[in-house]
Amino acid sequence: MALSSDATPYGSVETLADARACADLFRSHRDEIDGVLVTLPNFGDERAVANTPRWADLDVPVLVHAFAESCPAGSSRCPTASRR
Repeated sequence: MALSSDATPYGSVETLADARACADLFRSHRDEIDGVLVTLPNFGDERAVANTPRWADLDVPVLVHAFAESCPAGSSRCPTASRR
């Protein structure tokens, strides 16, 4: 279950307003949700993602799935150009 691409760009949760909309959707289907899968999040918007199940009053497992960024060898930071 996810927001439609009409509700947010790509149907993704990126802002607190998106999180509120998704929480409303989840709350209306609370009895059908056994868990939440967050895949490939933009780590910078994690508050929006974390708030969604809390605002929906969901008491279910949440799995966050992501891949490590490919940073240049020897660098501790990834330049914006190399991010997905």
